[in-house]
Amino acid sequence: DLDAALETKKANIKSKWSRVVDYFLPGHGDVWGQNTLDQYEWDVFDRTGVDALRDFTAGIFSHTVNINSPWFTFRINDPNLSEVPEVKDALTNAAKALYRKLQNSNLEQELNQHFTFFGAFGRAFLYLDVVDGKFRFNNYSPACVNMTEDEHGVMNKVLRTFRETAVNAHSR
Repeated sequence: DLDAALETKKANIKSKWSRVVDYFLPGHGDVWGQNTLDQYEWDVFDRTGVDALRDFTAGIFSHTVNINSPWFTFRINDPNLSEVPEVKDALTNAAKALYRKLQNSNLEQELNQHFTFFGAFGRAFLYLDVVDGKFRFNNYSPACVNMTEDEHGVMNKVLRTFRETAVNAHSR
């Protein structure tokens, strides 16, 4: 089973990532489903790692995504078609419609956690779901997601592990 094989590979680096949590995300042992604050080993002597990760996250967030102003455009590869006024208008209107959808979503909150996980672990998983016509983003920790890549390094499969049954999640 592919998921079991990926879990075995991930187990080899889990201890290293647990140390990352200790120094960069203290008190966030829930990334791996362990270490509540009561059980936490307080052996961090300064806040250098915590501050560096916070600054990294803020820098990436502020320089790549500004929810209140345009940060992407739609284009067409065909140079002749890209100069047609109707096509330009259609692309501009599509981008504006997508911006409105993003502004009315939880993207900003989830991206903060996404960039934090990316800065700490070098990987992060952001999932988009559409609920009642609205965008809903969810950020998942590396503990519950496995991925595979093809020979070119392109992610081609994502497997998510659920920590509880659907019945337990629904009853919460």
